[in-house]
Amino acid sequence: KVSRNNTLIALVSVEDLRSSAEIILSNNQMIRFAEHLKERNVVRMRLKVSLQENQLPRFFCEDISNDLNIAKKEAKANHCSVEKCKKLYIRLPGEDSAEKEKVIRLIDIYSGGDLPVYIYYEDSKKTIKTSNNMCVFKRESLIEELSRQIGKNNVKIVK
Repeated sequence: KVSRNNTLIALVSVEDLRSSAEIILSNNQMIRFAEHLKERNVVRMRLKVSLQENQLPRFFCEDISNDLNIAKKEAKANHCSVEKCKKLYIRLPGEDSAEKEKVIRLIDIYSGGDLPVYIYYEDSKKTIKTSNNMCVFKRESLIEELSRQIGKNNVKIVK
């Protein structure tokens, strides 16, 4: 594909267990990261996200690595222990509720942070801590969007 600046760019499809996305790479990046860009190859990508009204998010590649040991160490370092940090509590009607899918999508978007997420299901009266890879970045935009989607009384950050 050709960019607005008349340079070659590539759209690379990546996926994990939950979803897929298209990543935009420049021609220089395609050459530099060629060894990592193979089908079924597990990689760690650092991305820049562009959010514009009435458009799907666009992801721009900044770096690609296949050193998963570094990625695991960084992920572990980003997660705080339960005793030391704040927690995000989300209340949902039940595990099969329509709101759950909306919440999971938002958690996926903001994942990678150090704020653990707990989901309380009203029907079963159970609270479940999501896995460590679903800890989120504490962003006002996340809280606002969760509040808009499921109601302000159903979202709370506590210590």
